[in-house]
Amino acid sequence: MSTADRLLPGEDPESRSAEEAEKWIRIYARLLDWNEVVLKHEQSRRRRADADMPSMGTVLLEHDLYSSRLRFWRLRLADLDPNNPSSNLSGTTSDC
Repeated sequence: MSTADRLLPGEDPESRSAEEAEKWIRIYARLLDWNEVVLKHEQSRRRRADADMPSMGTVLLEHDLYSSRLRFWRLRLADLDPNNPSSNLSGTTSDC
């Protein structure tokens, strides 16, 4: 399944609106932050149980997807509004 097939409802990767790009940066930054909390929890649980946790694969796939979409929208915003601080590609997710 391609990334385009995994868009969130209402997400239009063809949008040329800086405001729209900023909105999706905020959304994906929050999703990624939450995913990282879940990932840390699952890793901790895994260490305590000393067993494979099947949900780790899903959490890691979501992390990759959210990271990819966040990067896409930051690049789009950098293209639309190069001076916008939200387009900072080196920033952490909490910068949004």
